[in-house]
Amino acid sequence: MPVTTVRRDFLFDAELKFSPRRVKLAPYAQGTAMLAGIILLIGLMFLATQLMLQGSTGAWPSITVASELGIPADRVFSDWMILERPIWFILADVQLWVLLVLAAGLIYWVMDWTAEKLSRRFSRRPPPELPQEPELADSGKSV
Repeated sequence: MPVTTVRRDFLFDAELKFSPRRVKLAPYAQGTAMLAGIILLIGLMFLATQLMLQGSTGAWPSITVASELGIPADRVFSDWMILERPIWFILADVQLWVLLVLAAGLIYWVMDWTAEKLSRRFSRRPPPELPQEPELADSGKSV
């Protein structure tokens, strides 16, 4: 049954059936994918912790990077206001689980993108087959 690649994520065969393409990750990519999965799981666990605390106290707890690391509100990271406000927004306003989920997605996307680009650049392709002359029963070259 001949199989040809139609799109990046689907295979198309002669019977007009689509099936998801199974991609085997390289050993270095499997470790990075596992790291992204661990970060995602930790982020979801922080979300579950916040939901459980909200259920028990009735108020939404603020679990941020600043609250976890004990960073005081009057600390100055930069004298430039254009940098100070985004830094404080990320540290004190954005919930920690949101940052972890976004970091996991970014890690996985970068890993996938680099694996795709490197596999294109350094892949080994088999040499093309040369067409062979058909052999005839009587070629006229008898010994």
